[in-house]
Amino acid sequence: MKLILTLLISIVLALSTRAQSYKAVYNYKFIPDSSNMQDVKSVRAVLRIGEISSLFSTEANLKRDSITHLVRNGELPLYRAMREMRQLYAIDKVSFIVSKSFETKEVTFHDKIATQKFKYSDNAIFNWEIGNSRRDILGYNCQSAKLKFGGRNYVAWFTDEIPIPDGPFVFQGLPGLIVSIRDTKYHHNFELKSFMARGANVNEDNPYDNELYIQTTKEKFLRVCFGI
Repeated sequence: MKLILTLLISIVLALSTRAQSYKAVYNYKFIPDSSNMQDVKSVRAVLRIGEISSLFSTEANLKRDSITHLVRNGELPLYRAMREMRQLYAIDKVSFIVSKSFETKEVTFHDKIATQKFKYSDNAIFNWEIGNSRRDILGYNCQSAKLKFGGRNYVAWFTDEIPIPDGPFVFQGLPGLIVSIRDTKYHHNFELKSFMARGANVNEDNPYDNELYIQTTKEKFLRVCFGI
């Protein structure tokens, strides 16, 4: 009975994946300083998937941007906004936002350095090595995959029961949603916590396209950020 139900869900998703929008919530664990492996941070992040694009950010970051828009529109007093901002920064200081185009495969990275906002676009190539190992994660039948990217080795688990070739952060291109991905040194670890349909809004508009971000290149951004 479970097998039949799973097949029905897969068929419905296959037919309607590009006719609805979806929300995948991940737990993101990371180590800010590789010299201190005991300092592990954890935040909740959201992947919003539309018909032709997706948007990935932490929950706190999305709330901060929402507060900023309310202040600009005169819908929230500045003193209250500052109080809420302080609370959010105490919880989560991650500031990056990643948007992806399913049509062009382009990934746009938005981030903030001090008070200035920057963005750059990249056509990243993901040479996945799909394995034969399988395991159950959150009730989904998942398959293993490996990836060398950005100087790191990653281990991922994806499920073709959710036939969406997307995942957290910049990762994409597998024949199903990435349910879990981490680098082999455990510096970055994304784990799916929930997945749900968000309705019939078939396009995930990127609200950051019209923000005051300075367009730059990946090389210049990394040079300013990390001096490399």
